[in-house]
Amino acid sequence: MMKQIQEQTALNPLHSHWRLADDRNVLYLSPTGETDAEKTVELSPEQAGRIREITAITSSLLITLLIEKQVTAVHLVGRKINNREWAGQPGNLA
Repeated sequence: MMKQIQEQTALNPLHSHWRLADDRNVLYLSPTGETDAEKTVELSPEQAGRIREITAITSSLLITLLIEKQVTAVHLVGRKINNREWAGQPGNLA
């Protein structure tokens, strides 16, 4: 229960969209899905690589991120949206 509360606090509702570009290992979190990131999370090369393996078909993966000094398991649902970017929404881990 506490883990679920931490996940909701770290991601919802303000960070309902995520985006990753091909030139940086930074996950951008925003309320609208536009380029105006509310929060950024530094990814390891391995984490960024896992996201970049996602194709144009909607996919999901479970990834552990450090958000607001908390290790948080995040279920990312998304796809490759163009030649240089991946985007989607955090899924529900309930």
